[in-house]
Amino acid sequence: MSRPLEFRLNGKPVRIESVSPNVTLLQWLRTSGLTGSKEGCAEGDCGACSVAIVDRDARGKRCYRAINSCLVPLPLMAGRDIVTVEGVACGKKAHPVQQAMVENFGSQCGYCTPGFVMSLFEGYYRKDLKTGAQLDEQLCGNLCRCTGYRPIRDAAADALAQRGAPDDFDAQLKGSKPKLKAIRYASGDETFLRPTSLPKLFEAMAKFPDARLIAGATELGLEITKKFHKFPTLISVEAIPELSALGSTPNEWTIGAAATLTRIDEMLGADFPELREMLLVFGSRQIRNRATMGGNLVTASPIGDSAPVLLALEAQVVLASASGQRQIPLDDFFVSYRKTALQPGEILLSIIVPRITPEKRSIRNFYKVSKRREMDISTVAGCFAVSLGESGTIVRARLAYGGVAAMPARARKTEEALIGKPWRPETAEEVLAVLATEFNPITDVRGSAVYRQQLLATLLRKFFSAEKITPNDHKISRFLPKRDDSIPHESGHKHVTGEAIYVDDVAQAETMLEVWPVCSPHAHAKILRRDASAARTMPGISAVLLAEDVPGLNDVGAVRHDEILLANKEAFYHGQIIALVVGETQEACRAAAHKVAVEYETLPPIFTIEEAIEADSFHSDPNFIRRGNVTAALTSAPLALEGEFSFGGQDHFYLETNAAWAERGEDGTIFLSSSTQHPSEVQHIVAHVLGLPMHSVVVECPRMGGGFGGKETQAATLAALAALAATKTGRKVRVRFDRDQDMMITGKRH
Repeated sequence: MSRPLEFRLNGKPVRIESVSPNVTLLQWLRTSGLTGSKEGCAEGDCGACSVAIVDRDARGKRCYRAINSCLVPLPLMAGRDIVTVEGVACGKKAHPVQQAMVENFGSQCGYCTPGFVMSLFEGYYRKDLKTGAQLDEQLCGNLCRCTGYRPIRDAAADALAQRGAPDDFDAQLKGSKPKLKAIRYASGDETFLRPTSLPKLFEAMAKFPDARLIAGATELGLEITKKFHKFPTLISVEAIPELSALGSTPNEWTIGAAATLTRIDEMLGADFPELREMLLVFGSRQIRNRATMGGNLVTASPIGDSAPVLLALEAQVVLASASGQRQIPLDDFFVSYRKTALQPGEILLSIIVPRITPEKRSIRNFYKVSKRREMDISTVAGCFAVSLGESGTIVRARLAYGGVAAMPARARKTEEALIGKPWRPETAEEVLAVLATEFNPITDVRGSAVYRQQLLATLLRKFFSAEKITPNDHKISRFLPKRDDSIPHESGHKHVTGEAIYVDDVAQAETMLEVWPVCSPHAHAKILRRDASAARTMPGISAVLLAEDVPGLNDVGAVRHDEILLANKEAFYHGQIIALVVGETQEACRAAAHKVAVEYETLPPIFTIEEAIEADSFHSDPNFIRRGNVTAALTSAPLALEGEFSFGGQDHFYLETNAAWAERGEDGTIFLSSSTQHPSEVQHIVAHVLGLPMHSVVVECPRMGGGFGGKETQAATLAALAALAATKTGRKVRVRFDRDQDMMITGKRH
């Protein structure tokens, strides 16, 4: 029998029914009026959505944990205490982290600020947060695009210096009882189960063989927010004691597959520094507060960071099913690309890591090469462990790599070649020829096969060089010795409390139609046919707009009329909008968008400057500034520099994606709320699209979550779409691109 979901939110009980189990906590918060939590990426990378929950640390003590609400399906919060930015103030008085952010000018556009406040909120109540390196770790999951991190770090230093006196949140911790109970929740034909024992788990798996198991949801959450998957049945394993347990004997550690990475670091980090090093660059604090080691392993990703470490540490895994358990080496767990040794009905129960005997001289290190230190996927990761005999020669070696094969793997031939050799830098050089034969790396966006092959050797050289890295253990302190006494940002107090209102915050509070664009999958193509008839008959659909529905000029170019709003003859870039589906929900619009039939004839795309010159493809006629005889001056110059310089495009990456909403007024007028840097330009372009005089278009520009030029001309596209849809349907219409759409559809700078 299904029961409602119950949890506490900002100290008040909440009871939920008739909400899909596939709805994320962030989606529910924003549609419930708590719009302080923001969506910047919907993939746990920016931290704007951060909230805090009451959890237990590795010792079982109650604590606050900041998490990404954009990744967590709502039912996972059943039985928990949640704090959002709206609930952080201590009564009518700002919390120290909020006050410090205001006084140190820690916000500018303010869109990222609620997330920073929630990360600092967790840090404020962490008794172990004492060094600058730990503060870096606490904040690495939060991006700020405009303020800069110095004032935010100064705010953190000021706030953390005030710790000590108990407050309301200390009392809330003492009164909270974060024990997860059994849950059976259903909405429509979707079900969420949370068993509290292994027998009940296996019973649920047998009853729902196609169900997805879920723990931290940092991987599965992406399938919901990025791929828009809806899972008929989700089974949470969080409440099963054996899966979340951490225990040890004199010979080994046992890590429950559903134990979070933060708890694992707290318990095992001191014994295994290489494990701690890996965890510190694994995602972010918010991710580690939810992600599990078991989840990272069962994905069988060739670039999963935990696998190389565990392979080097000679870990074993325990697999369990209703019929019993079996233990196998981790080497045998990965069988091929994204495939494991798990049989139907079987789960990963725990990971066994042998303790390092004190009398054995063991040298172990983890290395990760990526585009940035935190919050990035490995190009290549490696963990190496060698044991030395009394004479200093290698008696045992484990060299594990990720990112260089179809699955995490060991360099077994190289391991054998090391046995009996002395521990010295020259030894690495002696075995590199063997190492070069062990893997056939791939080429992808993170690096070429040649680059990866070179990294195999480079990391091994680094290991044998015994390079020591001095830990950043300085105390937390301000960068600027004295705080600026200037008048604070006029919206600073609203930024830190979630009261600052942005375009989409208003749209979330009202009933509006939603949209979904039908985009060209080709970079260049002729459009042969468009048929929206099937889409228009789908349930919940109000309109499907094509070029023929534009009453005025089907163009949103600000200077040159060369930016078609709804393409009908030719698609000039990947992601160009062909049709706009308008309906009651985004889910209904997405379903209808799949029914819009578009036939293309692909044409050769132009990707480079050289190709453009060859095809005589220019934006405009050439302009010249000439003075004197340039040819003669260059010929007679004493020195000449010749060559080429090029660089790729950039995305403006404002934290708040482009957004607008529109409402039809009297006599054909239109009201627009647009996140734009150029409201008069939006007014001008929308008037042209609708065939209206400019005075009939009213544009409101509330505060923006960043712009940097990216919302000067490109905001007009969303505003025009919203205005066109509102004009055609007679209802308010919300248009907000998600991060992927925004980067694909809007123009970039080069």
